[in-house]
Amino acid sequence: MATYYFRNVGTAWNDNTSWSTTSSTGASAGAIPTAADDVIFDSGSANSCPVSTTDGVCLTFNSTSWTGTLTLDTSVTVSGNVTLSSNTTITGSSFFRINATASITSNSVTIPYFVLGSGTAMTLTLSGDLNVGIFELGGSGVINYNLLGNNLNVTGDVQRNLSSQGFLSGTTVVNLIGTSNVFDCGTTGAGILWYLPLTINTSGTVTFSDNFLFINNRLTHSAGTVNAFSTSFSFFGNVTANCENILFNTVNLTMNNSFTPNVPTLTLLNNLNVGTLNLIHNFTGAITINGLFTVFIGNRSGNIGSLIFLNTAGGSTVLGTSTLEFTGIGGVGYWTAGNGPFAASPRVDLNITINTSGTLYIIEKTLSSTVRFFPNLAGGRTFRYTKGTVITRNITSSNAGTPRYQGSQLSVATTHTLIGMNNIAWGRIVFAGSGTFTMNELPQGSSTVITNMISSTAANYTITLTGNNRERFYNFLKIQRCTIAVASRRNTIVVTYREGNLGGNIGIIFGNSGANSTPKNLIPQSVYGIVGFLADPAISSR
Repeated sequence: MATYYFRNVGTAWNDNTSWSTTSSTGASAGAIPTAADDVIFDSGSANSCPVSTTDGVCLTFNSTSWTGTLTLDTSVTVSGNVTLSSNTTITGSSFFRINATASITSNSVTIPYFVLGSGTAMTLTLSGDLNVGIFELGGSGVINYNLLGNNLNVTGDVQRNLSSQGFLSGTTVVNLIGTSNVFDCGTTGAGILWYLPLTINTSGTVTFSDNFLFINNRLTHSAGTVNAFSTSFSFFGNVTANCENILFNTVNLTMNNSFTPNVPTLTLLNNLNVGTLNLIHNFTGAITINGLFTVFIGNRSGNIGSLIFLNTAGGSTVLGTSTLEFTGIGGVGYWTAGNGPFAASPRVDLNITINTSGTLYIIEKTLSSTVRFFPNLAGGRTFRYTKGTVITRNITSSNAGTPRYQGSQLSVATTHTLIGMNNIAWGRIVFAGSGTFTMNELPQGSSTVITNMISSTAANYTITLTGNNRERFYNFLKIQRCTIAVASRRNTIVVTYREGNLGGNIGIIFGNSGANSTPKNLIPQSVYGIVGFLADPAISSR
């Protein structure tokens, strides 16, 4: 190990007459630095040092008192600490790399192309902010890199030159601040596992590509256009998001025992816009989405999106204080389950809104599922329909083995509120146990789907109708083990039928042929409500 000074008559890094082992004014050493040697540029060094022909290497790099330019036509790799003078300039098309645990003091010098690591786990401590053009994770294999302290300000691209997977963790805040950034996670391996705070504050466009895994940190969008619609974002652990103006293609909230915590919590500091929201339950537990904001599933100026449960384990839940809203001006979206076994339909413990000009399918996706998928809503939430076409469908097998379709079941816990349900033809609405259930109007079926409102136990479930309206029972509605009540004297309930079966001893059914019969289980609970059974010729026979 030796110390090499760039001489006052030095001409280039790879010229062995350009270096001295005594001082910048000393005699030539007749050699160039190796990876075990320290390199010093001082006030006596020549003010220009091109690196060309061969790559430069050294153990440490120090230009504390140098006013000059390092031109990187080929690369320089440092295996230890780096200290730059504020009067030092680095230019060129090749990279400056630190490939071992070290610290860097850049004194506001911008490194046009900075590479972290070459394949060995390492930690880089930033003594002050580091400004770079391109930021690259180097090396191959599954590598763990750490960045500690201050800010890494990137004006160019973020990229991965790894053949497998790169882990980037620490405390440094990475800021994308350029006019055109590409965040390229690589096309091989599992992408970048990003454990650092990431802020987007550009005057141009940031484009994300390939698979981005964001873990236990904060994603903030302050300014600039972000193109993330060809990218899959996977959030693990505790993630905070403040990025309303980013339209994500796919966001995965994923349970994974490789991370702590192993169940994700997404905290929203603003609304979130996603094309597809995948909830991936690799084991039983609850994924949480918190914050009094909305996850818009779809593009509010484009197509509706999808909410899909994947690899769902029994007892799986998504919960929190946020709202999920299906949105969009067209297209087709899904609320369903994807691949993987599930012992019971996953439960949604969030407010749900359907507000779209597109078509939302609420369906079981495959015949291979062990249990039919259906929306399973927890208590104390509101499920609100505003607009859009909603098709509920479950796929079953007939006795002959031919698949057939029927309306999906909506399973609802106690104290839930449903708004606008007469726009959705559910196969069944099942209330858990007994208690109070609030809705502004009764659901209606269709010519192929009879909506059956039923309590899951023998006890009556009280359905309280709210609002100032005249409510009608009609269009293929069947009610079992439920008590109907009205909330005020301004509500009126009218049962309207034409040549339909009014239910025998199990409730009210429309859509079956046969003589009218007296309804048995419609029990008006409000003294304010006027309840009657009126033949209405305006309602066509079903």
